[in-house]
Amino acid sequence: MNFKKYKTVSFDIFDTLVSRRIYRPRDLFSLMQSTLATEKFFISAYEIGIIDNFPEIRVQAEVSARENRVR
Repeated sequence: MNFKKYKTVSFDIFDTLVSRRIYRPRDLFSLMQSTLATEKFFISAYEIGIIDNFPEIRVQAEVSARENRVR
């Protein structure tokens, strides 16, 4: 693959180079949701409903990224 023609290249290193202590990635998204809900920095995200639906939004973002990836 010729990486020079791309502005950004992303690699999924989880479960290969990095391990996690959470059984399912979605469990991490729920933990992140709790953290986001308590951080004042993310008030604007809360106002537009991102925090309430964070796990679902995050899963959908991954699905979209996989569907739209460059092959």
